[in-house]
Amino acid sequence: MPNVFTPNGDGINDVLRPYNLSGVAQWQLSVWDRWGRPLFAGTWNEAWTGLTPEGQLAQEGVYFYLLRLELLSGNGPLRYLERAGHVTLLR
Repeated sequence: MPNVFTPNGDGINDVLRPYNLSGVAQWQLSVWDRWGRPLFAGTWNEAWTGLTPEGQLAQEGVYFYLLRLELLSGNGPLRYLERAGHVTLLR
């Protein structure tokens, strides 16, 4: 996951999503603000665009995320991996 993203409409780093996804079938992202308010809970392979649940622009600052990855498993059972972290939103 990147540690900074800039959803300002310039077409560069406008969404928060994981990269280098070799070995990953699909991913799911959830984002909270510093007070623990949920801002985004995406479906599989849906990125956060920097909007609040009300559709407003989220303020610049640090946000926390939980990323759930479904790993490619061949013929075996599905395997999942979770990673938590933080990201800085800049406009």
